[in-house]
Amino acid sequence: MGSSKKNTKIGNGSKNAAPAHKSPAKAPEKKGISKPALIAAGIVVVAVVGFMMAAGSGGSKQGGTLTPTPEEAKYIGRFLPQGYIEPKVTEGGAVTADIPMAPIQIEQSDAGLTIPLAEVVSKRNVGFNYTKADGTPIALIAYVKPSGKLVVAVSFCVPCKGTSHTMTTDSAMTCDACGTKRDIETAVGISGPCKLYPMDEMPVTVDGDTITIQKDILENWIEQPTDRKVG
Repeated sequence: MGSSKKNTKIGNGSKNAAPAHKSPAKAPEKKGISKPALIAAGIVVVAVVGFMMAAGSGGSKQGGTLTPTPEEAKYIGRFLPQGYIEPKVTEGGAVTADIPMAPIQIEQSDAGLTIPLAEVVSKRNVGFNYTKADGTPIALIAYVKPSGKLVVAVSFCVPCKGTSHTMTTDSAMTCDACGTKRDIETAVGISGPCKLYPMDEMPVTVDGDTITIQKDILENWIEQPTDRKVG
């Protein structure tokens, strides 16, 4: 009786061996946006929106200083000679209560206008009129800035035709007709329908207690064109 041969091998080399155990493949990790990145993106969005709002609303602040839009810049100081420095007439100070425009008496002569400095300093915001040779009246304003510098300007809000302004506690000259606000120190428009139309400042000289505006400057004043957005 012949013996049978067993071919079965025990071990890893056997065809019948159980397959080796394989660990399941790891799913790729989902990488989300980090919190710092979200914060940074939010800051950028806020900055862009703020810039766009400033560009469409008159002046914008750069480095803490209110600067005019290009539309305003070509009209601010258009009647001032190059290098003109506003005379400092007092130490000035913050506006702690609204100051309406107070009417004052001025002297008009062949040379121009003379205004009493003491009255302007004490009242801080005054209004008066000049009549041109052709009979056209010009409403004018004289006021003292918080910096103590004197401004004399044509008190005329071109689009709304307002001629009266109040110095308000938010450091603005506010048109009594339309509510447009302009920065007291820079004349840059802050808000309101006529914000792109600055008041025309006039050059003056101060001698003792007298402010003088030359006649030819007043006679040459012309109204700004309505070539900018209103509203």
